[in-house]
Amino acid sequence: MSELTKFPGAFTAPIQSENGPIYVLGHKNPDTDSIVGAIAAANLYKGRGYDVKPVAQGKPAPETAFVLEKFNLETPEVISSVAGKDFFLVDYADLKQAPDDFKEGRLLGIVDHHKLGDVSSDSPLECWIWPVGSSNTILKVMHDFYGVELPKNIAGAMLCAILSDTLIFNSPTATPLDKKVVEELAKIAEVEDIEALGMEMFKAKSNLKWVKRRLASVSWNSLLKIWSLRNLKLNSLKKWKRLKKKEEMTLFWLSLTFSRKVPD
Repeated sequence: MSELTKFPGAFTAPIQSENGPIYVLGHKNPDTDSIVGAIAAANLYKGRGYDVKPVAQGKPAPETAFVLEKFNLETPEVISSVAGKDFFLVDYADLKQAPDDFKEGRLLGIVDHHKLGDVSSDSPLECWIWPVGSSNTILKVMHDFYGVELPKNIAGAMLCAILSDTLIFNSPTATPLDKKVVEELAKIAEVEDIEALGMEMFKAKSNLKWVKRRLASVSWNSLLKIWSLRNLKLNSLKKWKRLKKKEEMTLFWLSLTFSRKVPD
C-alpha cells in the first residue's frame, strides 16, 4: 500500500453537507456502469466519512436490474433534481447528461472514464478521470488508495459493470487494468467463472420489450452511428457461439446498442 494512504483522510477531510445526504449519481439513461458506479462510489465516500446517498437519473435497464438482484443490492432512488444539493458525478462529466438544474447544486467531484466534459464548479474538485474501460475500474483503485473495504456484493456488481462496459474485454476501450481489476473483484466476490457470469448478464440484457421501447425513441442515423463505432468482430469469438439462435443474436445486438448512451 502506498505511504500516501497512511495520512488521515488521504489528503482531504470529508465535507459535511448542510443540505442532507450528498448525492452520488450517474448519467441520464443509466447503464450498469453508471448505476453500480454510484453504489460503489457511495461505499467509498461513506468509508471516508461522508454522508452520501447513491441515486439514479432513471430506472435500471434489464441488465442492470439483473446485476442488482443477483448481488442483492437495493435499486437507487430515481431523482431528477439536484437543486440545493451537494453531489458527486460518476461515469460522465458533461452537462447534457446531468440533471437540468445542475447549476443550482454544488459539484464536489467526478469519477469518469470518458473525455472531460463541460461541467464546471465554483470550487476545486476531487477528480479521477482515467482512460480505462469502465468507471468501476477506477472506483476499485480508489477503494485501494483510500483503504476502504469493498463488500462482497458490491464487488460482484462492479465486476459485472466492467464486463458490461468492456464487452467482456472485447471493446477497443478495454485495458490491461480493467482485466486486473476484474480478477481482483472476482476474488472478493468469490466468482469462479467470470466469462459465464458475463454471458448470463448479456442474456439478461436481451429483453425484447425494453429494446422495442428504446427503438421507438432513437433515430436510424443514431442507430447506424452506434453500430459503426463497434468494430469488435464478435462473431469470430468462441464465447459468442453460445448465442446460436438468429433471434437471440439479433436481440443481443439491439440490446447491446441501446444499453449505451446514444450519440447525437
